Amino acid sequence: MKGIQLHPDTIQLCLLMFADDLVLMADTIAELQRQLNVLSDFCYTYKLKVNENKTKVVVFKNGGVLSKHERWHYRNIKLEAINKFCYLGLIFTRQMSMNAMVHELCVKGKRALVSILKSLYDHGQLSKSVFF
Repeated sequence: MKGIQLHPDTIQLCLLMFADDLVLMADTIAELQRQLNVLSDFCYTYKLKVNENKTKVVVFKNGGVLSKHERWHYRNIKLEAINKFCYLGLIFTRQMSMNAMVHELCVKGKRALVSILKSLYDHGQLSKSVFF
């Protein structure tokens, strides 16, 4: 699947996953719909259920209304396009750039990792060399 290219020398990022949460990312209308279709097929095959009430779309762009082509569906349910969405404590907004979004996620991810490592170190389950 195609995602978003953050830098010419890096691979494309098409999803973020944490526990039972998933974020799909695409740079075209068609690719996001394709990702939703793949997710639907995967969930059907493995008998998983998506909470359609919590499934939303955020389009990153400055101003303006969505065109009639900017519509997405999960199975036969039209997904709501919203202006902001909170994921793992980070608020995504329409005006937010992808680079800013990924930077914020990296900062939060590093903080979480350090917290986990510190907890393991404090309980004697992690050597000092691994911690540092």
